[in-house]
Amino acid sequence: MIRGSSHYETWVLTLRAWSQDPQVDISDLPVLDEHSVPADVFTRLADHIVAAQNVLMRSWRDRFERLLGAAQTEFDVAQAMLDGRRVLRRRVELARHPSLPQSLREALEEACTRDLQRIQEELEQSIRDAASAQARDASFWERRLLAVHQNPVTGALTAPLVPPVASEEPAPVANRRWPRRRVL
Repeated sequence: MIRGSSHYETWVLTLRAWSQDPQVDISDLPVLDEHSVPADVFTRLADHIVAAQNVLMRSWRDRFERLLGAAQTEFDVAQAMLDGRRVLRRRVELARHPSLPQSLREALEEACTRDLQRIQEELEQSIRDAASAQARDASFWERRLLAVHQNPVTGALTAPLVPPVASEEPAPVANRRWPRRRVL
């Protein structure tokens, strides 16, 4: 979070940085109440949120298209899908941010859900279109479609907000009878 002279400025500065840097933490942003700020300020803040999401989505699309275009195997496709979900998860986290007023959260989450479902549908349809245009490579396109279907971008909507806590117990060490050999 980047501190500003007001809650509004803190949000705007943080959103600008967040849209370009995945390391920017938004978890501590101040609580906003739509009744405590003038309507025009609230509207401008919503515009800043949408602008930050648009920058994030352009960045996601460029990276995703590059990764998916370079994918040679189903594993590469799945990796591109999972990488895309990590980026899209940031948008979901912003849409669900507890410091936003309920009405804005609901609108942002609805738009986010709709966009991710549309992206998934368009992606699957583009693969089906490519498969019908290149019928001789049907099994290739079927495997690609399966990888996209099994690793949907909509998974960003259900992924946990916080990474799971690692177990405090260390993993057991294998009981080795012989010392490890070093190969030079």
